[in-house]
Amino acid sequence: MKNLSLVGSLSSVDRSQKSEDSFSFGFDWAIRDNLNMKFNIANRDGGLQGSQQTRQFSLNGLIAKKLLWFDNIKIGSGINTSELTGKQIACDNALKLEAGFLGGQFLLDNTDKLDPKTGIYYTSRILNYETPKDGNKPLYLKYYRQDYVTANGKPAKKRDYSIKAKIMKALEIDASYKYGKDGQNNSYLPIGGSSIKLQKPMNKNIVAYADYLTDINDLTKAKARVWGLGITGTLSNGAKMELYYGLCNLFENGIESNDRVYRVKYDHKPIHNIHNGTKIRH
Repeated sequence: MKNLSLVGSLSSVDRSQKSEDSFSFGFDWAIRDNLNMKFNIANRDGGLQGSQQTRQFSLNGLIAKKLLWFDNIKIGSGINTSELTGKQIACDNALKLEAGFLGGQFLLDNTDKLDPKTGIYYTSRILNYETPKDGNKPLYLKYYRQDYVTANGKPAKKRDYSIKAKIMKALEIDASYKYGKDGQNNSYLPIGGSSIKLQKPMNKNIVAYADYLTDINDLTKAKARVWGLGITGTLSNGAKMELYYGLCNLFENGIESNDRVYRVKYDHKPIHNIHNGTKIRH
């Protein structure tokens, strides 16, 4: 078999106490120029620290150019386990798959890591799909989902979903949902929210829109919703403007309240002439 290297060893150490016998075997196989596989197993019987068994495996590179709707499928994987006197002291597993899918990029990323001192498995499961951000295309999609164990050994999750679409050329919709954030000192914040926005150009400079926003904080059990209408754009004199009116519903500390939301923006930087006729904007 081409591009295959075999490695093995056998040793024995005699002592008055705690003698040991060791054996290892492995290979390194370049399956293709862009795909490599490695494997190694080692075993020690006896010894000063006790018997130990170790296993390692990895497969990295391009596994297929085309499979169904997937293209350029790449894998990055590794397994590393070790046992000392019958107790597992290492267990690190990783599997990462990347591929093109229906014009976007697909990602599957799974990792497991054992902390031998605490016995906690730090796991992470990521599934992500995203299309290119191209303003000329009628559709943008993003799907990000992660479930993992924090540094404190607590389960946590992150979500990031987005869709942007152009409907009938003149109407655009932008919707998103996000949940879960990293806090200070490796903490996790169970907060998030969603938004939906519809917008329609009135002319080349002015856009009218309607939106609906939500926020949630699962630590404080607080919730908020805002919905309203607005217009924004650039006036004929170059000024930036926005007018917005909406309603707000807030639930916090067990009390629900309602209020109105107003937003008025006007930003005008006048142009003045100086002695040489050059126009400058202040």
